[in-house]
Amino acid sequence: MSDSEAALRFYPWVRRGAAAQVTTADAAAGGTRAAVSMTLRFNDDPALEGATTLTLVGPGDVTGFDARSISRRSPPDRTLDAEPNYFPAVEFDQADLPWRYTPRAEDATGRLRPWLCLAAFTEAELGPFEPTTTSRALEAVTVVAGPPEKRTPMPPPDQLWA
Repeated sequence: MSDSEAALRFYPWVRRGAAAQVTTADAAAGGTRAAVSMTLRFNDDPALEGATTLTLVGPGDVTGFDARSISRRSPPDRTLDAEPNYFPAVEFDQADLPWRYTPRAEDATGRLRPWLCLAAFTEAELGPFEPTTTSRALEAVTVVAGPPEKRTPMPPPDQLWA
């Protein structure tokens, strides 16, 4: 087959397993968990067949992940003299991790919002650090609103897929 006959398509996201079967459109409202319909058949016997809906774990159910799933960090952990002109990055050893728990399918343009993202802030943009408590499973920090010309350091909602 020649290169001119090849049909290539780039997907900036990866999904596998049951998450690849999610069909609820991203624009749909409500819920932080996806549901997937499935049919089970035992020993290839139609008489032993049953249909059910499987509710998948969603982003609200995740309270952490194994640090060994991170294969590379830039800058490395505990770096105090990182060059400010480089973007920070985290590389995972499982390519689907940033999209694994997204409870929606890709939109009409083929874009899928991740459930997890890396955000980098200056110290002035962050409020006080809040440690884990009995009522909160994760640490928290508040993003402080800046001056009117820069109200928030967060990306625009329509660009979260990027």
